[in-house]
Amino acid sequence: MSIFEHMTWGLGTPNLPKLGARAILQRGYVDFLGDRAGMYGEPDEAWRAECDTVLPHFLRELTKMAKAYQICTDMDAVFRLEHKGWVCEASPRRSYGYLYLDIYHPAN
Repeated sequence: MSIFEHMTWGLGTPNLPKLGARAILQRGYVDFLGDRAGMYGEPDEAWRAECDTVLPHFLRELTKMAKAYQICTDMDAVFRLEHKGWVCEASPRRSYGYLYLDIYHPAN
């Protein structure tokens, strides 16, 4: 049993279903930690499979932004990326080391 089992991860956007996560932001890299992530709402298997395909794209783009100092750990801004009908919202929330993420399909 993980000590993080009952934690809720991500930015807390009201969009469901979604993947919420807290990644590590350091030295220009975004490190995704599976035990600091969760799926919220009622995602079906197709949603999960598609999310698995867009997640690496968003992590690469966020890493590029971090390397270009567009995202820094002391920022409070929310960054929005879009890819193949999916949205990734990310913010360091002035956390000095974390990047909070929500990935979802926008409501129609």
